[in-house]
Amino acid sequence: MKKILLFLIVGTFIRANAQEWNHRTFDEKKQQEILIGKCNKQAFMQEPFNQWFVPEYEQYRPNNEMLIQAKKYINEQLKIVAIFGSWCSDSQEQLPRFMKVMDYMGYTPDMLELIAVDGNKNCEMMDISQYKIEKVPTFIFYKKGKEIGRIVETPSETFERDMIKFFKK
Repeated sequence: MKKILLFLIVGTFIRANAQEWNHRTFDEKKQQEILIGKCNKQAFMQEPFNQWFVPEYEQYRPNNEMLIQAKKYINEQLKIVAIFGSWCSDSQEQLPRFMKVMDYMGYTPDMLELIAVDGNKNCEMMDISQYKIEKVPTFIFYKKGKEIGRIVETPSETFERDMIKFFKK
């Protein structure tokens, strides 16, 4: 009996503290349903987000030579935080392209953190102030815990080229 009670208490605690993934909310400022908080790629495979994600993902053609070079730098020391707005036209264009590059490079899920923000670039579910976000999307690259570069809104050249420049630091 004590084991069952302990199991129920621990289970309730874990569920209460777990971050909900792919959370949706209605943004009054944007007057539309948006993603908010931590996300994974599955969020973009569902309505209404798949309407902009899937076509852009399928259409983008990464540079294979650049991908081969960039893939050499994929390891456990690399972490990328991508902060985006599912309501934002730049995010709707750039996030699918970035995800395609990451897919081709063979990233691991623990290497990439996707965080969706509201129309005020806030996330009610978590504190993102340490990222100093001014525009979305913002892709922040870390190596051994130190920021080595960021892409704000659009890459300087392409994701592949910009990433290689960061990785070589």
